[in-house]
Amino acid sequence: MSICLTICEYNPLHSGHLHHLAMSKKLSGADSLVCIMSGNACQRGDIAIADKYTRAAWAIQAGADMVVELPVQYVLAPAQIFGLGGVKIANLFQGDNFLSFGSECGDIEILKQLATLSTSDNIDNLVQSYMSDGQSYPKAFSMAINDLCHQQNLTDLQDILSSPNNTLAIEYLNAISSTHSSLTPLTIKREGGYNDLGVEGEFCSASALRHNLDNPAVLTKYCPDYVVRDLAHASLDNTKLFALLKYNLTNSENLQNICGIKEGLDNRIRQKLDTSSTFDQLLDNIKTKRYTMAHIKRVLLNSLISNTCPLQQTAQSSIDWLNVLAVRKSKTNLLSLINVPISTKPADVEKLGFADDLTTRLDNVFKATRYNYDAYLRVIGNHF
Repeated sequence: MSICLTICEYNPLHSGHLHHLAMSKKLSGADSLVCIMSGNACQRGDIAIADKYTRAAWAIQAGADMVVELPVQYVLAPAQIFGLGGVKIANLFQGDNFLSFGSECGDIEILKQLATLSTSDNIDNLVQSYMSDGQSYPKAFSMAINDLCHQQNLTDLQDILSSPNNTLAIEYLNAISSTHSSLTPLTIKREGGYNDLGVEGEFCSASALRHNLDNPAVLTKYCPDYVVRDLAHASLDNTKLFALLKYNLTNSENLQNICGIKEGLDNRIRQKLDTSSTFDQLLDNIKTKRYTMAHIKRVLLNSLISNTCPLQQTAQSSIDWLNVLAVRKSKTNLLSLINVPISTKPADVEKLGFADDLTTRLDNVFKATRYNYDAYLRVIGNHF
């Protein structure tokens, strides 16, 4: 049996995701589709628009056969760690499997070339040089790759990393290489910009849909009925999240140990908490050229869940168990193809002998800022 795996967030699921799942199944020829999905937060540092079990059910209804959770320490991290975590999980499935991901480029050979460049001997020096000039890491990384392309007369590859899904695709390829994975990578060309708020074409971004939550016509145009129904009461109001941050961080003495904190960012957060009246104002006040908005939001969520695990430690650690969020009733045999213990509800984690404080804390933050939900595996029939 072969499996095609994809690393996703579905925040929310839309027509572009439906296209990606269908093309993944077609191009891989795999027997099953498995999604490795972020939980109640997303890699950009946002609380998810719907709880992880609801979003997992969307995936099954969209054509996936099983959904497993990407641990929060990989989600609330830069693209390199996010991609590595997803590939580590994909490696836990038995079989001659595929990893499918979207990219603006749509050409796997070009992406492999860039992945090779991104691990060259002098890339780190170039990145550090640009960061010392005040650039954020993603911008510095893109500029460094452009320099290497210019040096090697690969000018046709320049500027490809200006698109975020191309960058993430390269991190997936690097993770496949660094973990000595047998996964076969596939890329599906992504239509529409990652942060594009336009809603005129055949596809639109998840950002555009979140921006149009109060516009039923837009949601109906780009999202399946079951997603539109679940988004009826969705909200991006961060008033409660801001209140939690004010309560938890104003007098916190351990901010400097939080994952992603460096170079006095902890002091800046404390200072701006005192002078900000809303969550958005807080982000604007903290933001500098060196720190992307996504980095700041990840740091704030990591602080709320007390994630003090260094990124290097996360990168080097193994994944010893998996939380299964949803499975198609006719494909429960997939559970036997996972090479680590699995959980289907929070109580299973303790029975397995593992600690999962970070996920528990994040789930509690979600419930406090969005809504409560029942935490158990969704087994979904073939007829929805």
